Amino acid sequence: MTIPIVITDRNRFRVSVGGCPLDSQYADLYLSRLKLSHSRLENQARCQWPQLPIRSVPDVKIDEECVIIGTIYRVSWKSWWRCILF
Repeated sequence: MTIPIVITDRNRFRVSVGGCPLDSQYADLYLSRLKLSHSRLENQARCQWPQLPIRSVPDVKIDEECVIIGTIYRVSWKSWWRCILF
Protein backbone atom coordinates (compact mmCIF):
# COMPACT_ATOMS: atom_id res chain seq x y z
CA MET A 1 0.00 0.00 0.00
CA THR A 2 1.29 3.42 -0.94
CA ILE A 3 0.38 6.60 0.93
CA PRO A 4 0.49 9.69 -1.26
CA ILE A 5 2.40 12.71 0.02
CA VAL A 6 0.63 16.01 -0.40
CA ILE A 7 2.92 19.00 -0.78
CA THR A 8 1.29 22.28 0.12
CA ASP A 9 2.32 25.80 -0.68
CA ARG A 10 4.22 26.96 2.41
CA ASN A 11 4.68 30.49 1.07
CA ARG A 12 1.15 31.37 2.12
CA PHE A 13 2.36 31.44 5.75
CA ARG A 14 5.18 33.91 5.15
CA VAL A 15 4.81 37.49 6.25
CA SER A 16 6.98 40.10 4.59
CA VAL A 17 8.87 42.62 6.68
CA GLY A 18 6.35 45.26 7.64
CA GLY A 19 3.55 43.04 6.40
CA CYS A 20 1.98 42.45 9.78
CA PRO A 21 -0.97 44.81 10.22
CA LEU A 22 -0.40 47.09 13.20
CA ASP A 23 -3.44 49.32 12.75
CA SER A 24 -5.30 47.42 15.47
CA GLN A 25 -2.75 48.29 18.15
CA TYR A 26 -3.91 50.29 21.14
CA ALA A 27 -0.65 51.87 22.35
CA ASP A 28 -1.73 55.40 21.38
CA LEU A 29 -5.04 54.98 23.19
CA TYR A 30 -3.32 53.71 26.34
CA LEU A 31 -0.78 56.54 26.29
CA SER A 32 -3.42 59.26 25.92
CA ARG A 33 -5.51 57.68 28.68
CA LEU A 34 -2.45 57.61 30.96
CA LYS A 35 -1.63 61.26 30.21
CA LEU A 36 -5.20 62.33 30.99
CA SER A 37 -5.43 60.45 34.28
CA HIS A 38 -1.83 60.68 35.56
CA SER A 39 -2.22 63.78 37.76
CA ARG A 40 -5.47 62.50 39.28
CA LEU A 41 -3.92 59.10 39.98
CA GLU A 42 -0.84 60.74 41.48
CA ASN A 43 -2.95 62.88 43.83
CA GLN A 44 -4.97 59.87 44.95
CA ALA A 45 -1.81 57.82 45.49
CA ARG A 46 -0.22 60.59 47.60
CA CYS A 47 -3.33 60.68 49.81
CA GLN A 48 -3.51 56.89 50.12
CA TRP A 49 0.23 56.17 50.55
CA PRO A 50 2.02 59.42 51.51
CA GLN A 51 5.19 57.63 52.63
CA LEU A 52 5.78 55.80 49.32
CA PRO A 53 7.54 57.25 46.28
CA ILE A 54 5.58 57.39 43.03
CA ARG A 55 7.37 55.89 40.05
CA SER A 56 6.70 55.29 36.39
CA VAL A 57 7.22 51.77 35.06
CA PRO A 58 10.80 52.30 33.75
CA ASP A 59 11.86 54.00 37.01
CA VAL A 60 10.93 51.13 39.33
CA LYS A 61 13.86 50.06 41.51
CA ILE A 62 14.52 46.53 42.70
CA ASP A 63 13.32 45.79 46.25
CA GLU A 64 11.73 49.22 46.68
CA GLU A 65 8.15 49.52 47.83
CA CYS A 66 6.53 52.19 45.69
CA VAL A 67 3.41 53.25 43.83
CA ILE A 68 3.60 52.57 40.09
CA ILE A 69 1.62 54.68 37.64
CA GLY A 70 1.95 53.49 34.07
CA THR A 71 0.92 51.07 31.40
CA ILE A 72 2.24 47.54 31.14
CA TYR A 73 1.81 45.75 27.81
CA ARG A 74 1.24 42.04 27.67
CA VAL A 75 2.16 39.98 24.63
CA SER A 76 -0.75 37.89 23.48
CA TRP A 77 0.63 34.80 21.77
CA LYS A 78 -2.71 34.22 20.06
CA SER A 79 -2.59 37.57 18.30
CA TRP A 80 1.14 37.17 17.56
CA TRP A 81 0.55 33.81 15.87
CA ARG A 82 -2.51 35.17 14.06
CA CYS A 83 -0.30 37.95 12.68
CA ILE A 84 2.28 35.47 11.40
CA LEU A 85 -0.10 32.90 10.00
CA PHE A 86 -2.68 35.07 8.28
